[in-house]
Amino acid sequence: MPYIAPEVLLGQKYSPAADIYSFGVIMAEMTTGIRPFYERSFDTKLAIEISCGKRPEFALRTPNCYIELAKSCMHFDSQKRPTAETIYNKLSEWHNFVKESDEPDDLDEFLSITLRKHPDIVYASMFINTHDIAQYYKEISDQFNIKDEIASASNNFEISIDAINQ
Repeated sequence: MPYIAPEVLLGQKYSPAADIYSFGVIMAEMTTGIRPFYERSFDTKLAIEISCGKRPEFALRTPNCYIELAKSCMHFDSQKRPTAETIYNKLSEWHNFVKESDEPDDLDEFLSITLRKHPDIVYASMFINTHDIAQYYKEISDQFNIKDEIASASNNFEISIDAINQ
């Protein structure tokens, strides 16, 4: 569930921008080596929090340019997320900079990070009631005068979440 874009949790159709959101979550995960919200159950409460702006944390000493790119990928407004081409160009720019740098690599240490999992979380398909999420989000939006078209979504559907390193 942490990889699912807020608009999808609220019942909108899946889009390429939702993939960009997921990529931003993966970027955050790569800095910590810990799955986002691993200490929490993947339930309606978490879905509502994600829909209201909760995002994964970044590790200390993560470069600001990296955090900015990841946060732009996780922007609430799917129209404000970068395109795949923009991300590719930025990563290529960084890759070329690192390739030309004389700094030693700490790749071995970085790659040795072990992912932690919450014991009660199922990394598989699960039913998500987007009607409840959308309704709660609408109540919060109305309360704080947040105007957003996606607050009225009310579809139920099943989302497949593939397990990683089960």
